Amino acid sequence: MAVVVLSVLGVSACTNGPAIDTASLDQIALDPGLAQDHGEPMPEVLAYWALEGTLESVGDEDGWLCPTRGNVGFSVAIEPSEIPDSFKLGLPDQQPRLVLNRDSGPRCVQPHLLVMLASADTDVGSEYVAGMTVWPQTTRFDDVCGAGCGWGGGTVEAPTINGQPSRFQLGSDGHTDVWWFDASGTPMYAETYGLPQDRVLGVINAITIDPSMGRATVDAEALGDLEVVSNRTSVGSWKSGLWRSAIYDIDGSEINVDTSHDPTFDPRARFAPYIWTAALVDVDGAPAVWANNGAEYAGLKFTTGDGIHVFIFGKLTAQQAVALAEELG
Repeated sequence: MAVVVLSVLGVSACTNGPAIDTASLDQIALDPGLAQDHGEPMPEVLAYWALEGTLESVGDEDGWLCPTRGNVGFSVAIEPSEIPDSFKLGLPDQQPRLVLNRDSGPRCVQPHLLVMLASADTDVGSEYVAGMTVWPQTTRFDDVCGAGCGWGGGTVEAPTINGQPSRFQLGSDGHTDVWWFDASGTPMYAETYGLPQDRVLGVINAITIDPSMGRATVDAEALGDLEVVSNRTSVGSWKSGLWRSAIYDIDGSEINVDTSHDPTFDPRARFAPYIWTAALVDVDGAPAVWANNGAEYAGLKFTTGDGIHVFIFGKLTAQQAVALAEELG
C-alpha cells in the first residue's frame, strides 16, 4: 500500500531509569494493515531515491542543496531486527500496545541557515513575540501545494524579490510561509510569526547567501527587534528513511514515541515560527520544543546525543511530556 510519507520530527531522549526490554518489543506484532503493503512506489518517488548521495549546486560551487522532493512518498513495514537499537527508546515499566517499524527510503535533510527571535517587552505571557527561520529550499511552493493550496484562512501574494516572483502564504493566525530566490540564485524558504509582510520583505532583502560556503549573512540594520539566535552552515545530507513508532496506552490515553535519525534537528528552528503555540523546554539539560496546536494532540520534539530524532505526542501537557521524555531509555 503506497502512503504519503510524513516527516517524523525528533525529540532527544535521555537514558534515565531502567532500559526497556527490547527483546520483548520485537515480539509485538506489526499493524496487519501496514505489514501487508501492496503496489509499487510512484515514478516520482523512484526518481528521488535514485538521487541518493547527490547534492545540487546553484552555480559553479560544489553541491550543497538537497534535490527537489515532491509531495508523495512510499513506506513499507520492515522487521524489528532491521531497526537499529538506538531507535528502540521506551518507557520503563510500560509495554507498548503496538510497535510499527517502517522504511520510507532515503531522504535528504537540509538544515536551517538562520533563526531569529524578538523578545517580549513584558514578563507576562510568552518570552517572545516574533520569530523567523530560514532554509535553503529546492522544493518550490507549487511542488508541495499546487496552484490551489491554502491554509490558516489567509491569502497568497507574489511580490517580486531579486527580479523574480516570490510566494507569500499569509495566514490569518500571524504565521507566514515564504518562497523566493536569493540574488545568488539559491531557492529559499522561510517561516515567520508575528511579522507583517513589509517586515518580512525587509529581512529577506537583507539576507545574503554565500553558496560556496553554504552560509547566510543578514544586515543588522534590517533586524530591528529581531536577534539572530542561530546562524549555521547548511549542507544537505542523506539520511536513512527508517523510523519506529511505539504506541502506549497510559491512563486511558494513547501516547506515541516516534524515533528516526536526524542529528541536524534544532528545537529553536521549529519554535521560532510557532511561538504562539510552542515553547522551548529543557529535557535533562537538552533543549526541546513543545508544540500544541490547540487540537486534541500535542507533542515534544528533541534529538538525543546519538542523533535520534524523537517525537512524543498524545493527550499531554508539556510537563507530562517532559516527564516521559526524561524516563526514556
